[in-house]
Amino acid sequence: MQLTLFTLPKRFDGVFATIQHNALKSWLELKPTPEIFLFGDESGTREAAALYGLRHFPELAVNALGTPLVNHLFRTATQYTRTPYQAFVNADIILDPGLPDLLDKVIAQKSRSLIVSRRWDIDLNEPLATDQPGWFERLAQRVRREGELYSHHGMDLFVFPTGFLDHMPPFSIGWPGAKYDNWMVYAARKKGVPVVEVTHALTNIHQNHPTGGTPNPAKALEHWINLDLLGGHGCCYDILDSTHIVTAEGALQRRRPDANDRRREAFRLVQRLRYKLRRHLLGFRYAKNNLL
Repeated sequence: MQLTLFTLPKRFDGVFATIQHNALKSWLELKPTPEIFLFGDESGTREAAALYGLRHFPELAVNALGTPLVNHLFRTATQYTRTPYQAFVNADIILDPGLPDLLDKVIAQKSRSLIVSRRWDIDLNEPLATDQPGWFERLAQRVRREGELYSHHGMDLFVFPTGFLDHMPPFSIGWPGAKYDNWMVYAARKKGVPVVEVTHALTNIHQNHPTGGTPNPAKALEHWINLDLLGGHGCCYDILDSTHIVTAEGALQRRRPDANDRRREAFRLVQRLRYKLRRHLLGFRYAKNNLL
């Protein structure tokens, strides 16, 4: 599997330094070793890129509040990627070493697909010794004992053909409610591209950390702007909208929608139609009205 990973780290300070170094070291343990891009100029990013021999892109397109725009990351990554597939990963995620082999199996059957995964949450504040044999097996056992599988609303790994998502709207990244992850699933489904969930075949690990707290009103407005860019709540797709799953045994299976899935999609169809009417006939904007 020839793969390029890209991410936008936070400042390499305190616990964030530990967990982001842990994540990067785990990525470098993948075989074959992926190409890795680090974006942004937060403290420590340049140094981390130099330490591990990674490609660094300090310049970012930002909105009026200085928040980075996700679509710029995707377009820039495509411009410099030399591999047929890309993966956008949050910088606090320890990746399962089995990822490349699993991707090979999925892509052999669904070469043009969006591959997504949830994560396991765990408190992990110590540096990982990824140079020790069996490090991941021991960590995975600990995660199964102490960790918690995050809900279907959260997705932390996206793998796709290079350039597939370059038409992304200019979502701002970060809390609250970035919506770009929901858009990726919705965009793939709208194009008829398979969305494959690999959560149960891998143990991808999120290291718990402090959140950003409550933003000021101007910053919180980004949530509503992103919701407008998405197309409203009716386009808010998540991992339950995957078309296929990979089982714990590694088998690729079509996901069969149940009654709840059908009710949810019917409700969202109404939401999409309602939002389009309000937007085009009444000039409605979530960001303007700050309403659900």
